[in-house]
Amino acid sequence: REAVQDVEFCLACVDGVYRSLQELQYLPGIGKKMPALKGTLAKIEGILYELALLSHGGLRAQAPAISDETQQDAGW
Repeated sequence: REAVQDVEFCLACVDGVYRSLQELQYLPGIGKKMPALKGTLAKIEGILYELALLSHGGLRAQAPAISDETQQDAGW
């Protein structure tokens, strides 16, 4: 449940940046960044959707345990 509030905050921040950039007059280079920003919005909305599904089902998501093999591959 704590994660939902954090993700909603991230969504509000990214949405604010996206809307503000849309209101700006055309600036070179911004047009290239807008699709990436919109993609980020879609990803965050997807995360919120998945968290909502998990909370409705009463399931808890846990980060996978890091095995010794994974640590060695990562150089830990």
